[in-house]
Amino acid sequence: MGSVVGKPFSVIRDSGAPQGPRTFLFWDTSRDLGHSPTQQAAALLSFLVGEGLQTLCFTPSRRMAEVVAGQAQAAVPGKRIVSYRAGYLPEERREIEQGLREREIDGVASTNALELGIDIGGLDAVVIVGYPGTVNSVWQQAGRAGRGMRPALVVVMGFENPLDRYFMSRPRELLTRPHEHAIIDPQNPEILVRHLMCASAEFPLREEEIGFFHASRDALRPLEKAGLLGRAPVGWIYQGRVSPVEVVDLNHLSDRTVRVECDGELLETMDYERALREAHPGAVLLHRGETYVVRELDLQRDRAHCVREEVDYYTDPLVREEVTILSQDETRRAGGFRLGRGRVQVSERVVGYRVRKRGRAVQYRELELPAVEFETEGLWVVPPAELEGKIQGLDWAGGLHGAEHALVAIAPLQAMCDRWDLGGVSTPFHPDVAGPVVVVHEAFPGGVGIAAKLYATAGLWAQAARDLVLECPCEQGCPSCVLSPRCGNQNRPMDKQAAGRILAALADALTGKAG
Repeated sequence: MGSVVGKPFSVIRDSGAPQGPRTFLFWDTSRDLGHSPTQQAAALLSFLVGEGLQTLCFTPSRRMAEVVAGQAQAAVPGKRIVSYRAGYLPEERREIEQGLREREIDGVASTNALELGIDIGGLDAVVIVGYPGTVNSVWQQAGRAGRGMRPALVVVMGFENPLDRYFMSRPRELLTRPHEHAIIDPQNPEILVRHLMCASAEFPLREEEIGFFHASRDALRPLEKAGLLGRAPVGWIYQGRVSPVEVVDLNHLSDRTVRVECDGELLETMDYERALREAHPGAVLLHRGETYVVRELDLQRDRAHCVREEVDYYTDPLVREEVTILSQDETRRAGGFRLGRGRVQVSERVVGYRVRKRGRAVQYRELELPAVEFETEGLWVVPPAELEGKIQGLDWAGGLHGAEHALVAIAPLQAMCDRWDLGGVSTPFHPDVAGPVVVVHEAFPGGVGIAAKLYATAGLWAQAARDLVLECPCEQGCPSCVLSPRCGNQNRPMDKQAAGRILAALADALTGKAG
């Protein structure tokens, strides 16, 4: 906070509020192969509600929130269980929040939209489906359970991804691990411009106040040129036609909002990037227990048109990513490996989607949608030319791909960041390095310093990724080590054995153990 506002802060570590006992239960979803994590979460939510415990179930996605709520409600028809997430209309959200406070609603399946900042009273139990990305979020979500001195239950359900497996095998570490230190860059131009817009809309921005934002007059020029700021005797004044509150969103790349409509009526809203992934033609949307199929995505008018339709499948977008290295701020060599850190340009494009039934992909359909491009910070690993020859008989490209997935998956433990803060690409040949490369980049325009932290601790990071792969008992690769549900190439090519050897060589080189 001191970096944000330029003043020192005092930390209050202990809460004086009364709090009853809170019991944590760790639930490994991989132990029940006959039921998906979604089915297990719905069963647990319905059980707790059936036992008279008002329960909030946090899910990692909007779709899962809808499905869990629907399945749980069907299991206990005498109770009221609903879903909650961003995108709902304001009046819908207020109705659910009031229902929780007044205990007219028995259970809710929600995204992290209910994590903090909304008064819903104290609940009897919380279910956290999947490690939410940070220790901070675990405690924020767990804190929703408990009213006064009454006991509360918190269930943490683990998926098969690397971070979840890590904490399922080390539950005490999750409860004692330090909270993340926010990594920020007050001079990030993407964020700075939005701060200046909001500030000048509240009060005229005086010359001597610009420094409070770690900025100079140069930062105001793009806003002046766009007609969003005007100079007056009292300072700079926001003069845009729409309030910044309505268009500024620090969580997304774009401030564009897409309206999702059915029969001319507004169903919900999405940010532009999410709409490309979830409201493309053919996408299946779930909204408050109802199923809709998108017929058209009109990006000229920022409208998605859908129809109410019962289907027995769901859709999953495939995103293809390309990275261009723009500049290099740091570089070093270790045991034949070359590491670099600097500015990169990321291009993400939804190239198609999978049609899934009962968790299995049954069809793939291509899409032609515009790419989302942004500049950010990244780092890259260039293996030595002779390494490929040392792993003959294995898939070199598949090994690079697996190493990339493992490095991205384990990075949050090293950088104390959210798992969604990073992305990555790998290729046997990249023109910017004239050879094979693994690139890991930040997911927000401009970057906030995560890449620099990973670069500074690259040895420990590589060791953690190596251990993740080599200690996993699977043979061909699984979601606990090198397979990623986010992979736009459908996890192809993939070679776990080659990935393990590449990461072992990298870890040895960075820690001085290379022979």
